Amino acid sequence: KFIPWNPPCDDCLTARYAEHIFEPPEVALAWEYGQYIVTPTVCYLTLFMMGPSSWKVFAMLALWVLFMYVLHRSTLRISKKQMAGGYLEEWAERAWAVPLSTILSACGFWGVRCEKLGSPGNASSYWTAFFMFACGVLLHGSILRMFRKHDDPCFDGRDDPYEDVRQKLRYTWFNTNPVHVLKSNFYPEKMGEEGIVEKIPFEYGKEYLLLSEDELQTGPQEREVE
Repeated sequence: KFIPWNPPCDDCLTARYAEHIFEPPEVALAWEYGQYIVTPTVCYLTLFMMGPSSWKVFAMLALWVLFMYVLHRSTLRISKKQMAGGYLEEWAERAWAVPLSTILSACGFWGVRCEKLGSPGNASSYWTAFFMFACGVLLHGSILRMFRKHDDPCFDGRDDPYEDVRQKLRYTWFNTNPVHVLKSNFYPEKMGEEGIVEKIPFEYGKEYLLLSEDELQTGPQEREVE
């Protein structure tokens, strides 16, 4: 019962169930951006509150970074990866301005408290921290734009027919939509006469499930010649 995709009975074990049992677990890289930004930011907030035990927070942060590094360098070798697009990666790089600017803001905060950046009266330390945070965000964005390789992405402007693109990519809006696939399997009569029925979901490494009998017998080289 503890094995993923374990069938309810011995007679229910099919080839598809056995394939799911032995396949590596999925690692959704797109959903890990949040913890890589939020966790350091929360730890950096302790820089505004000096105490004898503040160093323990950063010691645990260092251990967490080491653990995640080893995890992704070893576990991902035996795991399936769910990739994200460049749009999400770009926004994750921009969001890294928050933890980095928090460190700069703490420097300005304690600079005023130590009377190195002005007098600590009239809440000037808080305004200085806010100003340094804004400067850090602007500086981070400027550096990203400076080192960006491509200002405008290059898109393929060809207008190929839907079936040709589907035969080439194998994934569509329909077979990557879980709701549409479930509806195609259990309520195909609700799809309408012109509705596109996709009963097999797209999955990396399982593209052969979307191939027809003729495509499986023909092979990729002969299909390219056609």
